[in-house]
Amino acid sequence: MRRVKLIVIFFVVNRCSSAPMDNMEACLQITDADSESMASCCNYTIPFTNETMMTCDKEATSGTMSKNFECVQDCLFSSDNVLGPDKKFDPIAWRKHATSTVSGDWREVIADSGSNCEDFKKVVGSSMEKKCPTSESDISFNCMTMQWYLNCPKSAWTSNESCETARKKVASCFGPLFQKK
Repeated sequence: MRRVKLIVIFFVVNRCSSAPMDNMEACLQITDADSESMASCCNYTIPFTNETMMTCDKEATSGTMSKNFECVQDCLFSSDNVLGPDKKFDPIAWRKHATSTVSGDWREVIADSGSNCEDFKKVVGSSMEKKCPTSESDISFNCMTMQWYLNCPKSAWTSNESCETARKKVASCFGPLFQKK
C-alpha cells in the first residue's frame, strides 16, 4: 500500500511538467522546488479505499499491472468503480465515491475535482504522454491532483513563505484551467 501512496504523490509532484501553453510565461516561473512543494506543502488525504490501495499495490509489485490495467490510475479508478461502461472516468461516480470515502475538510475538494477537468484535458492532455490511452485515467487523475493541491484545506496546508510562493506560481499557471464557466 505504501508503494501506491508514493505513486500518488509522485504524480502530484510531476504535474508542473505539463504546463499549459497559453499561459507559458506564468508556467515558466515554476521551479523544481515549486514542483516539489506539491508533495511537501499539503498533507493529502488519499481518496481510495484501503482494499483498492492494497489491490493496486499488489498489481504494481507483482508485474501483472500491464495485463489487467493500462496504468496504476486505471487500477485505482476501476477498483473503486469510477470508470463508466466506456472505460472512461465518470465524474458523477467519482463524486459519489469521494463523498462516501472522504471526510472532513477534504470531502468537497476531492468530490468536486472530478467534474472540472475539461479545459485541463484539452490543454494539458493533448501535450502529455498518455500512459492510459483508452481510459485517459492518467489525465483525469493529474487534473484532480492539481486541484487538490490548489485547493488544499487550511487544516492540511503547511503555511510558510516557500509554500505560499509555490502555490501562487502554480495557481497562476494552472488555475485558469479550473475556473468555473
